[in-house]
Amino acid sequence: MKDTCPITRRSVVTLIAASGLSACASPVKRPNPVFEPISFPGGQIPLGVNKVEITVRPRPNSDVSPADADFVVPPEQIARLWPRQRIAAAGGQDTLRYIIDDASAVSRTNETGEVVVATIQVRLIIGTLYGVEAAGAGARVDSEVRFEGFPSVVERQEALHRLSQDMAAKLDAQLVLSIRQQLGSFIRS
Repeated sequence: MKDTCPITRRSVVTLIAASGLSACASPVKRPNPVFEPISFPGGQIPLGVNKVEITVRPRPNSDVSPADADFVVPPEQIARLWPRQRIAAAGGQDTLRYIIDDASAVSRTNETGEVVVATIQVRLIIGTLYGVEAAGAGARVDSEVRFEGFPSVVERQEALHRLSQDMAAKLDAQLVLSIRQQLGSFIRS
């Protein structure tokens, strides 16, 4: 009598080899997230100044661990972007000094996870041709995000990017209000 089994020895060996190879395959990874660039709504604010200078003050040493490198867009970059996107030098003899006093993030661990606190503090000083301060405005933004447990790298970056977007919106709102209140005479139409 002839064996009529449709499964041959060759198909069994092939099936076992395919199963073994599929077990060795790398797990499917979530695609890298795409982060929106930081931008500030509204057009540029024309100020009666000749130029805009950006100054970043040195950071004092801190006893907590810095977290700036964990951000896709760190606080200092947000602070530097603001005058480039929102201020237009509309001519005049004065100079606008945009001073970044603090733009940093620190990480603190606690018993349930981690807290990342970010700060941006900036000043706008209009100086005359002779170096005399004619007017000034400023803003300070503090924001934080709490992580419970140990999030993945992607989850952490997504949360920190949402924090960056939140800080950018708060910084823009505070600076626009402060400019209108304190530097209204320098705004050109």
